[in-house]
Amino acid sequence: MDQDVKKYADSLYESARMESGRTLRDAKVKLLQAMAARNSGNLPLSGFDLQAMARLYVAHVDRCTTARFESYQQAYDETGRVASDQDLADILDEFKAVWAQEKRHSASAIDQFITSRGPLPSSIGSSKVFVDGGSAEGHDRVLAKFKIWRAKPRKVALAVANGKKKADGYGLKDDDDRRFALLAIEEARKSAPEDERPHPKVGALIVKDGHVLSKAHRGEKPKSHAEYVALEDKLSDDLAAGATVYTTLEPCTTRRHPKIPCAQRLVDRKIGRVVIGMLDPNPDIRGRGDQLLSDAGIEVQLFPRDLRAQVEEMNRDFIRAQKQRQTAVGSETVEYDPKEFWEQRKKLPETELLRAIWSKPHWHVWIRPTEFKRARFQDVEQCRQFVLSSEVRIRDWFPYPSFSTETLEVDTEWIAGEIEHASGTPKRAERWSLSRSGQFVHNRGFDEIPQLGNRIHALEVLDTVTAAFEFAARMADRGVLRPKAAITFELRQVAGRSLTWPQDAFGYIDAVGRNCWCQDETVTVERRVTTDELRARKRELALEVALEIYNKFGWTEPPVERLEREQAKRFGSN
Repeated sequence: MDQDVKKYADSLYESARMESGRTLRDAKVKLLQAMAARNSGNLPLSGFDLQAMARLYVAHVDRCTTARFESYQQAYDETGRVASDQDLADILDEFKAVWAQEKRHSASAIDQFITSRGPLPSSIGSSKVFVDGGSAEGHDRVLAKFKIWRAKPRKVALAVANGKKKADGYGLKDDDDRRFALLAIEEARKSAPEDERPHPKVGALIVKDGHVLSKAHRGEKPKSHAEYVALEDKLSDDLAAGATVYTTLEPCTTRRHPKIPCAQRLVDRKIGRVVIGMLDPNPDIRGRGDQLLSDAGIEVQLFPRDLRAQVEEMNRDFIRAQKQRQTAVGSETVEYDPKEFWEQRKKLPETELLRAIWSKPHWHVWIRPTEFKRARFQDVEQCRQFVLSSEVRIRDWFPYPSFSTETLEVDTEWIAGEIEHASGTPKRAERWSLSRSGQFVHNRGFDEIPQLGNRIHALEVLDTVTAAFEFAARMADRGVLRPKAAITFELRQVAGRSLTWPQDAFGYIDAVGRNCWCQDETVTVERRVTTDELRARKRELALEVALEIYNKFGWTEPPVERLEREQAKRFGSN
């Protein structure tokens, strides 16, 4: 099978499979919440509950098997390639393998769900029977589609001149272009954040006559874009003229004076061709770099579609942040959060400890009113007194937020505290700030417990989220967040990290299970609530957010009632 077609089909399938997994997890959270409300009297698990859960998994199996076939169908159709008899046999084998694999995984997950809730009546039947029977119809439906596609007349592929692969409607297929695009993506992965906000990961490659002249990534030089570093710091004017630039993000068209936008810089340096991995996700400027370059006579093309998907996946957090900040209302653009909050955050100092926290997996918690007012606290002394009197206590754990009264930092608009527990177990580092505007920003590294390795304890999630809601409720009691509060939780740099809740000293028994890890680099959960609701439902809201975070790690059947008991034990009566 043509490897380009296979790679493209695999990328389409993995994207669809991940989306199906997210759909499944979201549906399971809603089902579990409904079951928890319905079974408040500790009623035993019923056959109806099992059937409802099984239907969700059957739908997931159907989506995955359909996606496996349709990914190949789309890849062949878009590239104009022809599937040989052997290719068709391989596709059929893969389709059947996916069906069998997803059935096994689904039956196992349902068994885990059953085990966590006690025995079922023997008359209900096994999970395997539910999944096998439920997914058979979907299997036959996809198989029928495959047979129709296989029976279509197939044209003989045209030979491609000069050993080059033709352009095919989803990006360049020249071998060199693909190789250099992959190098740009590799460079982009080295990008370092400038601050705590989501930033794009950008890599730039300057190529001439088949040779890489220079390469750079965002953050390689502080506050400089990748194209600037690759061109201005590493190349003379003569070398750059006529070169091809491979960049993972559309070059910018606006920069604060005296800086020159990257697109204009490419024009000035007489670049001959630019190959882009992703257009800017900001709708206000999307496509402007492409247009400026084209108007200057520079050839502009895109990465192959499968590589564009890689770039977008790598920048998912940045893309999500752009979408969250803007929503279309008619012809207007509305920002969710007032820009004054962002301006305040830019002025907060970056300490050595804060940079150390950012360099590792960490929590980022952001509490603020939805309307900006500079003096919700009359002065910083009121901020200080509030923090001193409102610290949230957690049984057998660190208070929230943690600080030393001797080292509190005081500015004209904010106070801040930072502390590092470098000795003992667990190790922890955190820094927070509270502004007169009612904006609270908290960065904290994950608790470092040797026995857990790189795993995140489920109770750390519950403690952090509940403590933040408790602290926000105390802000609401003071009228600081009126009339509505926004509370955002981000778990950053968590791709591949597992969730755990050991039940014995050796960790042999785990309440979470062995296959619950995060597929995303960043997990973001946000709630916007009135201050009345925040005060009245702070514990419920916290538990809902904790469940949503667990869901992002693949833990879709947490013991809700046990978590409620842990919450009450660790924070006291509500």
